[in-house]
Amino acid sequence: GPEELSKETILDKFKWNEQHSRSIEIRNRFEQNGVIITVYQFGVKNRDLPVREKSAVIIGQIYRGDSLPQYLKNDVIDILKNYIAFHDFTDPIFPHYFHILADLAWSSSHHTRILQDNFLQVINRHLQSPRPKNVILSLEIIEHLIIGGNNYTKQCVKKGIDFEMIKSNQTQDHNARFLLNEVMKFGGYQIEEERIQDQDLEKPIIRENEEKKEDDGNEEKK
Repeated sequence: GPEELSKETILDKFKWNEQHSRSIEIRNRFEQNGVIITVYQFGVKNRDLPVREKSAVIIGQIYRGDSLPQYLKNDVIDILKNYIAFHDFTDPIFPHYFHILADLAWSSSHHTRILQDNFLQVINRHLQSPRPKNVILSLEIIEHLIIGGNNYTKQCVKKGIDFEMIKSNQTQDHNARFLLNEVMKFGGYQIEEERIQDQDLEKPIIRENEEKKEDDGNEEKK
């Protein structure tokens, strides 16, 4: 029920804050020791694509939901976006790259870059993924863009994301259902969210009505 969901959300938030405070300490140390600039110069700017991709993940993990320094932002976000757009989603580490970008989407300073190059169409494609994890990560990115985004970001999401497809998603995954309803709600689709719930409630009611009709002598067609 709603109470369980809110408890889960609160526990997740506590867990995230604890990890986040540790990651800030590590990040500050890495910035002071020159580790970040070294990873940027020799990793993010490397000629070898796999090295660039792994370096972008390292930087993304260090900053998580916080704003990347200006000199890092475009390169790191573009590398992650390209990985998600062009790699085979069956790649076992694919969700890891997706998760890093979802974390970076918490920061509104990254939204413009994330939205560039029609990236929401890539997200729409992954919303149809046969892998529940990819659907969940797509919904997470959408939710983070909406929650922290300005009016421009929200309008881009409303125009660019296929909410009808989200509404028709039949996933039984608990986390995906929760995120799906949150995305619909944050996107201003309260009516659609209610319809999703109503559809689930309608099925037994229709069956009851049909049973009553049969009891009345099958006078009406089903």
